[in-house]
Amino acid sequence: MRGNKRGDVRVVFSTGAQWILDVGACCPSSDARVRGARATHKVPGLSAETYCKDKLAAYTAADVANSVPFIIETGGRMADKTRSFIDDVLCDPDEPNDAKLAHQLYRIICRALLEQNAYCMHQLAQQLPQPDLAAVAPEDAA
Repeated sequence: MRGNKRGDVRVVFSTGAQWILDVGACCPSSDARVRGARATHKVPGLSAETYCKDKLAAYTAADVANSVPFIIETGGRMADKTRSFIDDVLCDPDEPNDAKLAHQLYRIICRALLEQNAYCMHQLAQQLPQPDLAAVAPEDAA
């Protein structure tokens, strides 16, 4: 959660129950995740799980009720709490329509992640130096 301790998405059920989702994405190979003893680049899912634990500690310290870390790695792996929120809280496995809803949610999440990753790759490609084709000698161009 940010300094103001607000989540990103508020989910309100018809029963009046409310959940606050704190959405986060993390890259297992980023310096912030790999540094120290974390070594998140070596263990599948460790990046999402450590980020989730950091978020949970922040909720506890801030005394924020019904907060759920909604964490996904850039490769698509979700933290256990994220999956269990979708599977156990949002969807009732005994209801056929809820199973379809869960499937749709996973597809939407993966699609959004794909689009964000494509945008990041595009931004990275724009930062790469462009070769000066005019400086290439004619014999090198062949």
